[in-house]
Amino acid sequence: MARRPALLALPLVAALAACGAAPEEAPKAEGPDPCKVASTDLAARLGPEFDKVVTGRRLPLPAPSTGGCALVYLQVDEEFAGEVAEEGGGIAVVDQLLAIALPDGRGKPSLTLVGASAMAPGPALITLDSADVDDDGAPELIVDERSGDYHGLRIFAYQAGSPEAQEIFADHLKVKTPEDLEIAARWGKGSYEGAKAIVLDGAGSKKVYTWNRAAKRFTFNEVATQATRPKPAAPESAAPGSAPAGEKKAEGLPGLNL
Repeated sequence: MARRPALLALPLVAALAACGAAPEEAPKAEGPDPCKVASTDLAARLGPEFDKVVTGRRLPLPAPSTGGCALVYLQVDEEFAGEVAEEGGGIAVVDQLLAIALPDGRGKPSLTLVGASAMAPGPALITLDSADVDDDGAPELIVDERSGDYHGLRIFAYQAGSPEAQEIFADHLKVKTPEDLEIAARWGKGSYEGAKAIVLDGAGSKKVYTWNRAAKRFTFNEVATQATRPKPAAPESAAPGSAPAGEKKAEGLPGLNL
């Protein structure tokens, strides 16, 4: 796995019961904590290069599985030990990396070193969260990455019996304004012509990604993105009944639900 410079200066910154029958108890997950198992396996896999686990997040799966775990961890890099970046002020942070542990078809833990993001310009800080992005009733793993001006988002789907998580979205959280300026954006769920979508929104400027069945991930949709852009004001010589100059008629965006 390719390694990057290890230091970065950052600013501080309900159960259902059958009618007339006694309710059945859902099967309970039994077994060791998947995050403890994953941490042990990670240390054994990396050996002397292992530093420590920064944080872990349980990845729930239907019982009786104990589920999986996502870990943010650090590796030892002797070449940069003790060095502190001089630019930007703040504190020096060792590059944070990602590992995901999931049970295989036999229920045995399988650890995957996801590693560094290809989008990040250098070492990045990672925050983990969960959300049901594709509305299938099961949560996905949300990976937030930050490094200076860089802010990236990666989303991983996982399921019982599959030992590897699938990256279904990855991009910078930025959009372009009508003036062609790149600005920071927030993300959320939406839909376009019946397709599930992820929408980036920065001060009203949007970027839309829809579910691509062939690629099995969310990909950029130029048509949907263009549909979010404001329509130009009607000219003064417009036909009777049109909006006065300088005003915009309220128009819906066909098929787009953001």
